[in-house]
Amino acid sequence: MSANDDLPSLRQAERLILQAMNADLPVIGHCLGGQLMARTLGARVAASPAPEIGWQPMRVIDSAAARAWFGDPGERVVYQWHQESFELPAGAEPLASSATCPHQAFAIGPHLALQFHVELDAHKLALWSASVDPTFLRLQREHDSVQGGAVMRAQATTALPAQQQLADRLYRRWLGLV
Repeated sequence: MSANDDLPSLRQAERLILQAMNADLPVIGHCLGGQLMARTLGARVAASPAPEIGWQPMRVIDSAAARAWFGDPGERVVYQWHQESFELPAGAEPLASSATCPHQAFAIGPHLALQFHVELDAHKLALWSASVDPTFLRLQREHDSVQGGAVMRAQATTALPAQQQLADRLYRRWLGLV
């Protein structure tokens, strides 16, 4: 699914995002949700330079906002599944990037948009990594940035616990518990 698809449910989601942001209710968007947040705020969502599927490195930038959300700057390995990515809306603070996707995360006050799937758990990983969708299989053959299911599951041994620690930090900050 693309944030640009002409679906009433996506436009409704954008209206809800804007209503929540205008009411000072913290909004968080994972992947498609982050793209919808960016679109809502006037930024473009378009094809990424290359798809990212599986465990991929991203770099947390060195800024006060990035430190508040992610901690120390540097590399994190996160789970990705996207072919499109967002540009930064006006007023957004960039938080992270990758070689394949220049904008991995942004914040506007208490609102957080992510291009990756920090919400991933073992059950979701098992389902997604077992995909036999023809598009996924084609992307796997064509791009180094697309991992096969066996590689995703093997890397999950170390990558998933680290990502869950990151998720805990992000969600605590987003909920105002930090």
